[in-house]
Amino acid sequence: MFRFNNHIDKTPFGAVREKTPIRFCCRVRQDAGASGVRLVVRHNDISTPYAMQAEGQADGYRVYSVQFAPPKWGLYFYRFEIDTPGGVVFAGRDKMGNAVCGDFLPEWQLTVYGQKVREDRGTGKEIAYHIFVDRFCRAEIPHDPRLDSLPPRTYKEWDDDVDIVGKNGAPYDATDFFGGNLLGIVSKLDYLQSLGVTLLFLSPIFMSVSNHRYDTADYMQIDPLLGTEADFATLVREARARGMRVMLDGVFNHTGSDSLYFNRDGHFDSVGAYQGDESPYKDWFNIHRDGKYDCWWGIENVPTINKKSKSARAFLFGPQGPVAHWTQYDIDWRLDVVDELPDAYLDELCNRIRATQPMANVIGEVWEDASTKCSYGVQRHYFATGQLDGVMNYVFRNAILDYARGGSADEFAAKVMDVCENYPRHALDHSLTLLDSHDTVRILNELAQINTLGWSKQMQLDYRLSPQQRRLAMDRLMVAAGLQYTLPGTPTVYYGDEVGLSGFADPINRRPYPWDNPNQELRRFYTKLGEVRGQIASELAGGVSFANREGVLVMLRGDEGKVAVCANTSLKPHGLRLYPRCVDLLTGRVWEGNVFMHVNSIMVLKTL
Repeated sequence: MFRFNNHIDKTPFGAVREKTPIRFCCRVRQDAGASGVRLVVRHNDISTPYAMQAEGQADGYRVYSVQFAPPKWGLYFYRFEIDTPGGVVFAGRDKMGNAVCGDFLPEWQLTVYGQKVREDRGTGKEIAYHIFVDRFCRAEIPHDPRLDSLPPRTYKEWDDDVDIVGKNGAPYDATDFFGGNLLGIVSKLDYLQSLGVTLLFLSPIFMSVSNHRYDTADYMQIDPLLGTEADFATLVREARARGMRVMLDGVFNHTGSDSLYFNRDGHFDSVGAYQGDESPYKDWFNIHRDGKYDCWWGIENVPTINKKSKSARAFLFGPQGPVAHWTQYDIDWRLDVVDELPDAYLDELCNRIRATQPMANVIGEVWEDASTKCSYGVQRHYFATGQLDGVMNYVFRNAILDYARGGSADEFAAKVMDVCENYPRHALDHSLTLLDSHDTVRILNELAQINTLGWSKQMQLDYRLSPQQRRLAMDRLMVAAGLQYTLPGTPTVYYGDEVGLSGFADPINRRPYPWDNPNQELRRFYTKLGEVRGQIASELAGGVSFANREGVLVMLRGDEGKVAVCANTSLKPHGLRLYPRCVDLLTGRVWEGNVFMHVNSIMVLKTL
């Protein structure tokens, strides 16, 4: 009896700036005998009804509309009420976003952002490349004497496998180093440019005792194994000359226990917080009388920074501190575990970044829908106030993986459209659409769907995909990457995915880049994806919608529907007809009338 599509009947579509008039339109069957229809908007715990006006009829339905302008930024939710002879009928949404009638139904979400939030949109050409710096490429650099004062490290040959245990059988401590460095990245910039890369997302590069460097030892120094600050300046300069920006991974929730600031192991000449009240860093951390201290998720080598410490914030976010110092190189930031940073602390951090470089993008590590994220009981306003310019888009990642492994096209479309509705367009465009990362299983292993329940770490390290598993995973990866490159947002390739690097979870997902043995089929495909993304940049900067074609996912890009991304992960081939004549940009094949799709295949069709 009720029809409403929030992608069509709510204008404008998606998140809106505060005070923007929004038109809601719904349809109620004429034989329902409705005497009134209301839009009910909830903000916090207050629900407000707005009477809708009848404005005509069509196809047996009476059309109702109303205009609502949200007065202030924040999260709003809405539903509908219909007065009928039998009583009030409530209309909400099902999990697919469809309008349904019934009691206790979910509402639709309306994200409203403030007046000062940026609205510049992506170009449709952006491609990010995520580099775990120790494992990407090693250039010969002079020995740095700073290394002599650091704890012993294990140096490995490039074709060695990663360690999964520490020295003498101790638990793994991430002290096996392959020597990838900043000038190694510089030497591969032309290769990255051939992939269409426009953003280099680097794992942490500051001094640390570990290969991942998420346990910072000194925020003001590049790790000597990676090179010097001059090498960093060279990387930024050479990248910019090729149309690329550099994004640093900022770890400001915790430091290393073996650091200038904490100095639990006594490797630094200064007095660290762990060594007593004489330390200038004593209030940076919460150290208890029994010697224990607050640390991230109970991991003792990463003591948590006391976010209330004025001296810590003055150092980190001051005009001479590390945030300002590195931002002056005109770089972007990705903020590690951003949901651990309280709003006031995060505001201070982001304000310093933008005071130094106003157009710097700040991306947060968020694993859920960032528009509704709560952490420690607090509703976060990453997008509503413009704290963040985007996030790691794990919601898109999960939708892609589910579909690539044979999931429902309708569920994929519903998940994608929810994010497109909930995120401001600026945030959507700048969010990083990833398939995997240093925190996840490698995408080939993920798509091969290997059950490792009960496997030891050694079994996972030794395992290699069979030819049949690799073929299936590669076919699925081409579908997944094709969607990743054509969805809204910035596709983000984890180093080596484009040449078939495989592995299970940390640290096996961090193997060295196989420069001597790349998978050429995948490399050619990723190169083609980069070319296609450039060819349809204007469409990718436009709208997104889905067409219903049984058995085939059809995603329309652009405001005129001239580009269709079609994927088939069902168990049988399918034919479909979208345009009288079109070309598949991935292969160059021209189709007249029907298009034929094999199992586990993807096409990017453009009408001719």
